Amino acid sequence: CFRVYCTWFISKPEFDQFILSCIILSSLAMALDNPLDSPDTTLAGVLTYTNYVFTAIFVMEMLLKMIVEGFLLGKRAYWRQSWNILDGVVVVVSVLDVLDLMNGGPLRTLRIMRALRPLRVISRNPN
Repeated sequence: CFRVYCTWFISKPEFDQFILSCIILSSLAMALDNPLDSPDTTLAGVLTYTNYVFTAIFVMEMLLKMIVEGFLLGKRAYWRQSWNILDGVVVVVSVLDVLDLMNGGPLRTLRIMRALRPLRVISRNPN
């Protein structure tokens, strides 16, 4: 019953439009972010907060898709579709960033993968 509800929920055009809007807004927020700016500015605080919000939204989307499509087993499983793999990696990197597990070291360079988020718009275009 829960899986049926999740299927209904993510198949709604409004859900897709909401996620696309979040991708666009998240991309704009990343464009405004300047690593040379002081982290104490109001803009830096707002961008940090928006990163938390968008990461939570994208995690929820990923979890809903995993519930509907399956995790790994089956032809349509989440981790068997190339666009979902890209999307999932970007979400995991975003979570690591939010949890501050990439602070310093080579993992810090993975933050650049968040810039791939706009590619998700391409994956949603049927043409």
